[in-house]
Amino acid sequence: MIYQKKELKANLFQEERTEELECLIWNQSFRGFMKTNFLITFKKQLEIIYSTLDGQILGTDQIQDLSKNSEIRINLEQVQHLRWFGQQENCKKIGRWSARWKGQTLKDVGGYYSELGQKQGLWKELIQDYQSHAQAYELGEYLTGKKIGIWKSIFEEEEIGCGQYNQLSQKIGNWIELSDNFWEWDIYLRNKAENLMSAQIGGGNYDQKGSGLKIGKWIDICDQFYVDNQVTYIGEYQNGIKIGRWNTNLNYDGKNEEIGGGSYDELGSGQKIGKWIELSEGFQEHNQVIFYGEYKNGFKVGRWNTYFKFNGKNEEIGGGFYDWRENGQKIGKWIELSDGPSRSRYIQVIYSGEYKNSLKVGNWNAYYRDRGLSKKFKNIGGGQYDEKSGVKIGKWVELSDNFGDGLGYSQIIYIGEYKDGKKFGLWDIFWGVDLSNLNTEQLGGGLYDEYGRKMGKWIDVNDWFYSWKQVTYRGEYKNGKKIIIIIIIAIQHKYNYYQQ
Repeated sequence: MIYQKKELKANLFQEERTEELECLIWNQSFRGFMKTNFLITFKKQLEIIYSTLDGQILGTDQIQDLSKNSEIRINLEQVQHLRWFGQQENCKKIGRWSARWKGQTLKDVGGYYSELGQKQGLWKELIQDYQSHAQAYELGEYLTGKKIGIWKSIFEEEEIGCGQYNQLSQKIGNWIELSDNFWEWDIYLRNKAENLMSAQIGGGNYDQKGSGLKIGKWIDICDQFYVDNQVTYIGEYQNGIKIGRWNTNLNYDGKNEEIGGGSYDELGSGQKIGKWIELSEGFQEHNQVIFYGEYKNGFKVGRWNTYFKFNGKNEEIGGGFYDWRENGQKIGKWIELSDGPSRSRYIQVIYSGEYKNSLKVGNWNAYYRDRGLSKKFKNIGGGQYDEKSGVKIGKWVELSDNFGDGLGYSQIIYIGEYKDGKKFGLWDIFWGVDLSNLNTEQLGGGLYDEYGRKMGKWIDVNDWFYSWKQVTYRGEYKNGKKIIIIIIIAIQHKYNYYQQ
């Protein structure tokens, strides 16, 4: 998911607290979505602060009325780049409000608030999941804060969706809607190469009672559907629950190939049963990782194998056992794949070690290979997990999330020590200049205190550091927060300095 949902409750704001959440972001070089973790801090004044794991603030939100906001959708791109501007009186928005994206005013986006702080008249709004690759809008009318009449969805100056609200702001009649996580796609695939002609790729029926439950045969599209990830799921719904056989298909090069699937029970529980072939998270045409195994009562059981499909052939590169007696917990020896784009046809990182009671224990090693150079994996990192708690301990050699060799990949290695699951003491940062020979060059590093917070003088690296994007940060931390920093950009050994 590109966004992260978070339920808002009053107790979140009773005292300051911080949580770590996960989202997906688009990596243009990799042409795929990447997992990223961030921190969300709830303040007593109903303020929310979003920040990176090292304390860099990405943006803030102010909750005006907690009773009207039971849930928020956190879109990291919007947190960083979207700003609304207008006038407020007595904590209410009034008059004309407009939006800026990455510092640029968005043409005609926004509208007017009444003196009561309600949206009124014609508005041009951003879709809920607006981002760099989903710059679509909704155009329509508000009456006392409620949508009424015809509303249109606009993308690249073209109407791609439409529907009508009644005077109670309820949807009525026929609608063409954008999918969740819209990314230059809708339930109809836009194909510019064929003069923007559309081909239907999915859909199905909802019941006639107005309860919004899917019924009968459906073709669903995957959450991250885009040009290199045209995955669909074909099967049947009963009262909104999947039943029976469901097939997983991949569309590419004009072909529609069944590549996976399995069965749900017929009792309406929605539980997977029997043998399944599943796709990895982030699966795409250039990253075809598939899992084979069995479900029992909705839990994975027995041996599950991991395969990588390359040149039409499946190569087994990992797997392990799930304990059927412990609700599908991992046990024994496992070989797992990394979560980042290094799990591609060119660059691959795997981790090998042991599970006990679903916790990683003992020694875990990280292995790397580049298909362009060798088919053999090389040990390039790893460390120890505590036998009882499963937290990291002792010396570790860790790889960046998007570790790999080549344009768009990071070649960063972190070396240091863990104490009770937290980084402690001196950590060094290295750049793998020549990963084929595992040669490295030290770039920076610094100290962590007993709470796992950065302290004192540090040299950090950009999250996407690679050959043509060599950005480091030289500065100082206090209580885990940056107090001064200088950005150093090095390209082909030419240095530019920026004070921040």
